[in-house]
Amino acid sequence: MRAPHSYSLYITAAIAGILASSDGAHAQEGLTEHVPTDDLAANDSDLNRGWNGKLTFNGSSNFASNDKVVGQTDGLSMLLGTGLDAKLQYDSFPHRWVTELSIAEMWARTPVVEEFVKSSDAVALESMYNYFIWEWGGVFARVAAETALFEGEHVTATDRFYVLDGGDPTMGGITADHFALSDPFQPLTLQESTGLFAEPVAGPALTLSTRLGFGGRHTFAEGARVIADDSGSFDDDGDMATDELPFTTYKELLDVHQAGLEIFAGIEGKIVDGRINYGLGASALIPFINNDDTDRDAMELTRIAVEGNLDTKLLDWLTIGYQLKVVSDPQLVDEVQVQHSVLLTAAVTAIDTFDPPVDEAAEKLKAAEQRADEAEARAVDAEKRATEAEAKVEAATTTPAAVAEPPPATTPEAAPSATDAAPAAPADADAAGPDAAAPDTLPADAAPTATDAAPAAQPPAATP
Repeated sequence: MRAPHSYSLYITAAIAGILASSDGAHAQEGLTEHVPTDDLAANDSDLNRGWNGKLTFNGSSNFASNDKVVGQTDGLSMLLGTGLDAKLQYDSFPHRWVTELSIAEMWARTPVVEEFVKSSDAVALESMYNYFIWEWGGVFARVAAETALFEGEHVTATDRFYVLDGGDPTMGGITADHFALSDPFQPLTLQESTGLFAEPVAGPALTLSTRLGFGGRHTFAEGARVIADDSGSFDDDGDMATDELPFTTYKELLDVHQAGLEIFAGIEGKIVDGRINYGLGASALIPFINNDDTDRDAMELTRIAVEGNLDTKLLDWLTIGYQLKVVSDPQLVDEVQVQHSVLLTAAVTAIDTFDPPVDEAAEKLKAAEQRADEAEARAVDAEKRATEAEAKVEAATTTPAAVAEPPPATTPEAAPSATDAAPAAPADADAAGPDAAAPDTLPADAAPTATDAAPAAQPPAATP
């Protein structure tokens, strides 16, 4: 029989275990609600935010004036630029459709050529649909177009003599200080591709994207010209010289049609609270199908393009940016085309439904972090209490076996029992000896009963 207090210990341990389990369950519910803020943004904003758009107008300028400055040409230099960037995006997982438009125009005027001459003219439109089979990738379809808005010219301060590359200058040429290179919207390049895409890393600070598929490319450039060499000069006798009419060679372009394997890889992101924006991408088209008339193989005709940008926001409306574009397109032009630009640009955003106001976003982030800290504290506290409860249960299951039975309660004066008042007589009277008999013996049939032999206990008599 267990002591009453051992059952009390069992009951206490059981109650503690139930309470600890309940707290632990609440803590686990709190942990379930603790989702990193980036994941929350991705789940709520990036994947299921419907239609959103952004429209930004930008402009840039530079002015310089020289007057009798040693080593400088007197006159005014000006650089004016304008453009816009537009983006329309639809997100409803597993669908994503992004369409982007970019226009960049720039004109320059120098003391040597006292008129504005186009120095940059680029229009790019791209639309891409992604269907996510997995959270990190799926299939895509893409179309894109690139062209120029205005006609292109090679403008010089004085007349130059232009001859087709590989031709004979004595057979005639073109003399001009404004030599036409291209018409408006020429050349026009169309691209289309489809295949698989993957985004193994996707976040505000870094997004890594890749594409692999079948692509086609069409450049309509027949009749357009590019300058091949303008370092020579030409005299009236048809001989090459260095002190006569400047001599320039040019090439005429043809239409290009290609199709084959297309590969793309790129990274982009925003860091330092979104004040620095960067991007770098590279693509290659290996044209197993082409209209090249020189019998070059697909690897020799591979078109490679690299584009990059790094923009730093000095103010909310003022940005300094660097852009790089490198294109190797052997079927269109033998030489590698390289373009750099560094601009201080003032921008005005007319529409932007992608990002909430900065203050609101900061408040949401702060609240999410506070909820996360509270959930973590509850989890730690619940785990501590669960550990203590387990220790109590373990002690309750091992301690009772070693608990000693408490001694029975006693009174100050215990009455002798009948056994103590009447000791048993020996079984054999002869074996007891003559001294064992009482002075006054009774017959055997008159032996006293237990009640007679054990009278009621009386208080001890006082000693005289």
